[in-house]
Amino acid sequence: MGLFRLVLAISVLIAHSTPIFSNTLVGGRVAVESFFMISGFYMALILSTKYKTNLKTFYKNRFLKLFPLYWFFTILVVIVSFVTTGKFTIFKDYIISPLSKFILIFFNLSPLFNDLTNFLAVNINTGHIFFTSAFRDTVPEIWNYLILPQGWTIGLEITFYLFAPLLVKQKTKILLLIASLSLIARLISYYFLGFNHDPWQYRFFPFEILFFIAGIIAYRVYARFCMGGLYIHPILLVFPIFLFTIFFKYFPNIIFYYLIVFISIPFLFKFTKNNKFDRFLGELSYPLYLCHFLIIDIFAQIIKVNHQYLGLYSLLISLPVAILSYNLTYATIYRNKKHN
Repeated sequence: MGLFRLVLAISVLIAHSTPIFSNTLVGGRVAVESFFMISGFYMALILSTKYKTNLKTFYKNRFLKLFPLYWFFTILVVIVSFVTTGKFTIFKDYIISPLSKFILIFFNLSPLFNDLTNFLAVNINTGHIFFTSAFRDTVPEIWNYLILPQGWTIGLEITFYLFAPLLVKQKTKILLLIASLSLIARLISYYFLGFNHDPWQYRFFPFEILFFIAGIIAYRVYARFCMGGLYIHPILLVFPIFLFTIFFKYFPNIIFYYLIVFISIPFLFKFTKNNKFDRFLGELSYPLYLCHFLIIDIFAQIIKVNHQYLGLYSLLISLPVAILSYNLTYATIYRNKKHN
């Protein structure tokens, strides 16, 4: 499972840079929504076992899992921005009101509700922030004000964490009902309301909750069948998920891919849950996700690397940066927890 999470993070890196050896993997959107399914699986797992009666510790550990690294890279990007060009000149290029500055500072300091930025825009005449249904049609786009523009996915994750303890307690038929309503609402908005564009495609939590719920149901499949002794040879379910991920451009059926991910997650976890190295690879997915924009900017703006190799060079540097940042944050936190 850890290797799969890392591959999905690499897919996002490629989506924001260039293909690596002509390979784009599954792209950004599919990778993110697959992450949501995995997140639903893991939250159902730990809330049904480790944190079943201790929600305070659950939220504390979620905080430690997300925020220290987020702040680490926020500070790092600010420092590097003094060398790169144009990261914060947008504050000088356009009028922005004091209240709007305060709102943007909040979104930059915390990933909480960061996903709301996908529904905001700045009025260039007054400097006030307002709600919009199509931020891509506004100038400047709101994400240009964000230090870590990819933080919106973390905002969605945190929103899910707030509801996860309640969702995990629900019967499967209730979860299926919620997921169905989410899908129906998505289809209605897409085909009848005209919301067939970014950010409604994959940034709106009520539409994305079906992926988190799919992960919760995948855990129940694991608890009922995999923990019960059902054995399926790894090559039947583990190998196909990597095959379709690597060669996705030849079989670009998103629904089919999501189905493969859903079916594979329980067995992928079963086969790798005791593998420490695989777990370590999975831990690298988050810091790699946070640092890749920074590394891409450095190669594109400072080093001015050939665009053809931007993805490859960014990956080669993002991996060791992810390892180093993981050791500087998580490892330190865990050591302090042990001592305390």
